[in-house]
Formats: sequence, structure tokens, C-alpha cells
Amino acid sequence: MFKRRKRCSFLVITFALLFLIGCLPKGKNSSPTEKEAKEIGEYYAEYVLYGQNEEKSREFFYDFPMLEERLASTDLYAEYPVYYLDVPKEEIDDEEEFLLTPRQKEVKKAILSQFHEKTSCKVIDVNLTGQTAKITYEIVGLDTIQVFQNAEEDFLKEIDVSKKYSVEFDTYEIWYEVLEKQLKQIPISSAKTISLKFIHENGKWRIPKTKSDDEFRFQALHGVNTWEYNDLLDEIVGQSSQQLEENQTETVGL
Repeated sequence: MFKRRKRCSFLVITFALLFLIGCLPKGKNSSPTEKEAKEIGEYYAEYVLYGQNEEKSREFFYDFPMLEERLASTDLYAEYPVYYLDVPKEEIDDEEEFLLTPRQKEVKKAILSQFHEKTSCKVIDVNLTGQTAKITYEIVGLDTIQVFQNAEEDFLKEIDVSKKYSVEFDTYEIWYEVLEKQLKQIPISSAKTISLKFIHENGKWRIPKTKSDDEFRFQALHGVNTWEYNDLLDEIVGQSSQQLEENQTETVGL
């Protein structure tokens, strides 16, 4: 009887110790779990893209001011399409290059509104090695390249109609109007994947500033990376600019 009680007491003490050990806080240098890494990836995306989960981002990331800078750059990326509104590029003074007109500000606001309503970003894979996590996202962004393609088609149609009926027209204003209309109804892009590296140190996380991190935010807004965006847009706008010049030449010759 005494031995049985002794054995029961030993088991109770053992389970109590195991329970207490399980309740102890993890050390700052202990390796994170995949679940924790996934949550960090979600907090990061929600903040630098949409300005959400600020409290969690402040708590878990070393350099929160850097995250604020990245959120600000997301806002800046929304301005890229509106630079093609209102004034021909050659008429912009260097000092005024980055100042938005009221028309541009209105369209930028519409772009950001659609960005928050239509786009999505989710973690689809976590590859955790020690203190380093490679997190892969699936991003569905705005398709601003399609916007410019649609605007170019509408622009050429408007020009043809005006010429057909001998209606006096301003080619620049036609371009601004069709582009403005398209930028207020942007379709979404196909899903893209991109991976970012997160490093865990002393209980907090940091993410190195890399080209991938810039592309992460740019693709969420425009559906493609920066070099694809620039190449495709140069081609589209180049064709429209050529048409503008041809119509101006024809108008002068009349």
C-alpha cells in the first residue's frame, strides 16, 4: 500500500513538473515555430501593404520606422500611373515633377481605394531553417498594364471618330480622359508568387531590405514587377505618343 502511494506521488510530481516546464516562457534565442513565422509574415504584409495590424508590427519587428517607410513607398507606388495625366512630360519643370495636380490626386485616391478593396496577399508556404524563415506569398494585385492597354484602344477610337466627323479635338485631353476613366475601374491581375526572408533575433524579427521586398509591394499594386511594368508601359505610351504627334502634324497641315 505504501509503495503504491509512493508511486502515485511520484507520477503526480512528474506530471506537475512537465506542466510547469511547458508553461515557462520561451527563451529569446529559441527557434520560432512555423506557425509563429507564418503569423509574422501575415503581420508584415498586412501592415506594409494595407496599414493594418500596426500594434503587432510594433511588437514583433525590430525596426518599426523602416516598416513605416515601406508603407509610405506603397502609397508612392500608387502615383506611378497618374504621372501620365494632365501635363505632357516635356512641359513639367524639374521642381514640379513630383507634385500632383488636383486631377492626379483624385485618381490616386481612386487607385488606393481599389487597391484596398480588390487586392489580396496571403502566405502559402513557410520554409523555416533555424532562425531564418523564407515566406512565400500569393499576391493578386491591380492590373494597371491592362488599364493602359484599354486606354490606348479607347484613345485611338476617339481620335478616329473625331477625325471622321471633322470634330475639333485636343488629342492630349482625349488621352487624359480615357486614361482617367480606366484608372477608376482597374481589373485585378493574375495571381503571382514572391518570397521574402525574415530573420529572428532575440525574440523579434527583421526583414532585410532587398529588391524582392520592393517588388513585393510594387506587384501588389500593379500586378507585375518593375522592369515588366516599365517595358510594357514604354511600349504602350510610345505608341500613343506617336499617334499624338501624327495627329498634331495633320492638324497643323490643315
